[in-house]
Amino acid sequence: MTAGKRTLRAVVRALVIAMLLHGCASDGIQARSAADNFALGQQMLAQGRFEEGFALIEQAVRDAPKRLEYQVSLANQREAVLAALAQEADRDRAVGQYARAEALYQQMLRVDSTSPRAKAGLAQIPVDQRHDLLIAEAEAAVAKGEVTAADAMLRQVLQENPQNARARELARRVVESQSASFTPPALKRSLNKPITLEFRDADLGAVFEVMSRAAGINFVLDREVQSDTKVNIFVRNTPIDDVLKILLVTNQLERKVLNDNSILVFPNSPAKQREYQDLVVRSFYLTNADAKQTQAMLKTMIKARDVYID
Repeated sequence: MTAGKRTLRAVVRALVIAMLLHGCASDGIQARSAADNFALGQQMLAQGRFEEGFALIEQAVRDAPKRLEYQVSLANQREAVLAALAQEADRDRAVGQYARAEALYQQMLRVDSTSPRAKAGLAQIPVDQRHDLLIAEAEAAVAKGEVTAADAMLRQVLQENPQNARARELARRVVESQSASFTPPALKRSLNKPITLEFRDADLGAVFEVMSRAAGINFVLDREVQSDTKVNIFVRNTPIDDVLKILLVTNQLERKVLNDNSILVFPNSPAKQREYQDLVVRSFYLTNADAKQTQAMLKTMIKARDVYID
């Protein structure tokens, strides 16, 4: 046998061996059973290789369509993995870790391309980023004392996302600052100056006139106050404020400070109390409460008729 023939025969033998080995390897891949795919898929899921693991389990389901336990396991495990990924993604999004959140939502779509929670999360990321900018602008406005502008920005955020913790906290601070900024007017002059009065069957208006001159305070009488009502009062060296209280109580009257040197006197009736009471608007931001129940509670606690739900 010549050397050329021996070389050709060796090459043919090598090719046959290679083909046989390839066939064996191919047979091994094709011959992997549904049970093997299912078991291997479970291992990959345990390792966090969700896409690969579910692909193998899906193959097991296709290869063994009568094995209902495979289908049930696939559905349950996919639901559990999606829930875990969504929880982590939502948590990252809530703290502003938008890149990590987006990656997790994308991973959810690779596990289930129809996942509505993943699609909603991806759509919410640009909204949250816009909210972050509005809240930052609101914080800057609060620092400058521009609480009205800050309140408008925060309302916009809370209308779109009532659960935004940063917006709720800043809104609470804005409301508190607005409430604290309201201070009723006070008298500049003290009413502790003692006065002596001796009146029998005198007109109420005349008594107020004497007190006005003594204290340097203007008394404005409501149109329903009868200035010609007869009063009897005898006091010596008594502070004007105490004398005023005696006159008001004995004649069913009430007072309200209008400015630094004027007092309004009006009948002490529910209608007049409502007419002259100071009105302050305050917003209550709810977290875990029913709006209508809270409205009823506020009306009962603060005796307010005008409580509205936004």
